[in-house]
Parts: sequence; C-alpha cells; structure tokens
Amino acid sequence: MVLKNFAKSAGVVVKQLDAKEAKQWGGAWSYSTEDSPNCRVMVLKTEEACYTSWAKSAFGEKAAKALIRLLRKNKQLEAQIKEMRERS
Repeated sequence: MVLKNFAKSAGVVVKQLDAKEAKQWGGAWSYSTEDSPNCRVMVLKTEEACYTSWAKSAFGEKAAKALIRLLRKNKQLEAQIKEMRERS
C-alpha cells in the first residue's frame, strides 16, 4: 500500500483545481476529508503533496514521516514477494 491508497481509505478527497483557481490560490491541487468536506486545504503543487500534507496534519510531522517510510518498506516487501512467487 502507498500513502495515496492509505489516505483514500481514510477519507481524503483530492481535487485538481481549474486554471483560474490555480492562479488565484498559487497551486494546482487541494484536498479535503470525508469527515470535513467543507474544509479544503489549498495551494499544493502536486497530488502527492496533498497526501503528504494530510498525513502531517493528521499525525504530526514525525509520525507522518514514519508512516511514509513504513508504507514504502511495505511496498518494497510486496514487490519482493510478488517476484518470488513469479519465480516459483
């Protein structure tokens, strides 16, 4: 699982802004959560930045970094397991 999948399962909704909104807010992406759909975080440059920003907001800086490392490690292990199964 990657951060994007984890965030989506937690109710994060990411939206790409139209050109007018992007120019007005200075970023092309925003996110909200299903728990607070009327509260939208704006001014993010990339879709990935939305998920990272959400994780930092939800868990704090250190915990978000640990979560991201854990998810990356999990993804690597899943790839290794898949490779081993394909060899068998």
